[in-house]
Amino acid sequence: MKKTLFAALFLILSLGVFAQQIESGVFDVNSNTKGYSLDKNSGDRIFTLEVRFNKPFETIPNVTVGLNKMEFDKNTNARVDVQATAVSRDGFVLRIKTWGDSRVLVLGGSWVAHN
Repeated sequence: MKKTLFAALFLILSLGVFAQQIESGVFDVNSNTKGYSLDKNSGDRIFTLEVRFNKPFETIPNVTVGLNKMEFDKNTNARVDVQATAVSRDGFVLRIKTWGDSRVLVLGGSWVAHN
């Protein structure tokens, strides 16, 4: 009986120690998004989007970004670099960059933050 109680107590305490916080979200940007200019001009262009977590993490999380929707001008090269930058306990900045003659018409994806 004591062994069972000890094992149950250990399991309950372990869950608190090893618990992870996970949060996820989606993004979708295009020419209708305020400040968006990746569909115009040429050369280096950067668009940033601030993402705030619903609940601050206890430590700075790892953030992974994935793309699931892309539309480029068919007459230009398709170039895009997407990164999670300035990651903090409270959120991060999604940085989208294109360059050269590329024109990014639509870009969408998702992100996952975890510690």
